Amino acid sequence: MSLLAGIMVLCTVFSVMPDATSQIVGAGNEGITFIWVPQLFARMPGGQFFMILFFMALVFAAWTSLVAMIELASRVLRDAGIERRRAVGIVGITALVCGIPSALNMDFFHNQDWVWGVGLMLSGFFFAFAVLRHGVTEWRRKFINTGDSDIHIGAWWDWAIRLVIVEAVVLMAWFLWSARGASFAETWTLFSPYNVGSVVIQAAVVILILWMLNKRITRAALGGSGGSAG
Repeated sequence: MSLLAGIMVLCTVFSVMPDATSQIVGAGNEGITFIWVPQLFARMPGGQFFMILFFMALVFAAWTSLVAMIELASRVLRDAGIERRRAVGIVGITALVCGIPSALNMDFFHNQDWVWGVGLMLSGFFFAFAVLRHGVTEWRRKFINTGDSDIHIGAWWDWAIRLVIVEAVVLMAWFLWSARGASFAETWTLFSPYNVGSVVIQAAVVILILWMLNKRITRAALGGSGGSAG
């Protein structure tokens, strides 16, 4: 579905671009959905009907993705010994509060889109690095090719994980190098929509918080399973 959506977006952009206004051409990520796509439906027979279906599908897609994200974060809190209902409430309210500034201010939205777009690559790097430290082949045999698996993943996956690490490092370096400013102040502004400092400072704060919480959650999880933190 993501591949089909990507094909649709690219075809939409190039079909609308010849007659697009400067406002549409300048639209970024938020413009793809709310400016470019409506321009396409406006040219289609029965476009209003199909546009309603499209945005209804988009709402349900966002909703199901939100459920998965809340469930994953709630699982971490449950491992720390927090009751499920309370964990879901904590995660849901936190997500709502953190999302309000982006909903009210487009500059803040652009900043967070930029920061955590790079943050996704950093997250992928951490995951791949953890798999590498554990042992790629052992991880594949233990957690992927289980008795419940419908398909068997071959040794190519071991090299794909190594490629993820290289790819993440190269892309992060390229993104940050492209975002450097002409001066120190331009490069290290905290909430600029697009610069190096905005990513590095915010990511460092979040990593520090998660590192501190990780130690607490690990102790709670080990204690609850009868193990010891040592």
